[in-house]
Amino acid sequence: MKDEFNLRKTATVVMILFTLSFLQSASAQINIGGEPISSITQLNETFETVTLPEFDVQKMLEEDRITEQAMDMPTRYARVFDTDFTFGNSGSWEEMSDGSRIWRLAINSNGAVSLGLTYKEFFMPKGATLFVYNQDKSMVFGAFSELNNSADGIFATVPVYGSKVIIEYYEPAYSIGQGRFTISQVIHAYKDIFGFNTVLEEPCNININCPIGAPWQEQKRSVTRITFNQGTSGFLCSGSLINNTLNNRVPLYLYAEHCATDNYSTMVFTSITKILHALELSEVFLTLWLEPHLKQNSLQLI
Repeated sequence: MKDEFNLRKTATVVMILFTLSFLQSASAQINIGGEPISSITQLNETFETVTLPEFDVQKMLEEDRITEQAMDMPTRYARVFDTDFTFGNSGSWEEMSDGSRIWRLAINSNGAVSLGLTYKEFFMPKGATLFVYNQDKSMVFGAFSELNNSADGIFATVPVYGSKVIIEYYEPAYSIGQGRFTISQVIHAYKDIFGFNTVLEEPCNININCPIGAPWQEQKRSVTRITFNQGTSGFLCSGSLINNTLNNRVPLYLYAEHCATDNYSTMVFTSITKILHALELSEVFLTLWLEPHLKQNSLQLI
């Protein structure tokens, strides 16, 4: 699995500088709130469900037990499925009386602790909204809108608990036919890294919320979880917002070099929203400061 990374060994850390020069990527996880139309209006009970192929979880766990012995490897937690779900080949449309319409698709992956999604060619027209939720709507994310459009068309949504995720897209009459996106990857978590059912802790871990972590209550606010995709696997890392000696609030992000990936658009930062509000930033962009020959890429913030 090490070969899957193609990691550089000459550096021990990678720094990400958040700049204020790109607006689209910053708005990657802005949401305008509200409720899905299906929660406030009676819709058809049936719509298309696609089921992903099963895979050998036990084999992946056995591989993980081996690679966990290495100090320079991130934790694998998920199987990534490349997909090609679009309005044209998947899901079900439903016309509304006012001329608007709704598209819904359910994606099922048996045995998943949670399911995450990445998108390409993502474009929300004026008035359109997107919600992502699990089957019983105990977890609902959105509404995502035109504020989430980006120059590269890449988008990602946080994992929802359970083995089925539902995507609900609403398009008003005045924007009919203008929206588009492709669900390009589904991330099937076979480990509970988000603590939905259990809290996974290694013997070397210190729980920051326990008495032993009392001296670091201020510092913990800077830490975020990072998940990213590499090949057919999803990985877990963590990092921290850091300051500089000028104390001028230029937001820098620090994480270990072994968390580097060649697919930065799949990176998801959880718990980042509160940090961004604390920094009073309304426009945030990510530029990767890597080895000189690496291209600059944008990341998705959650």
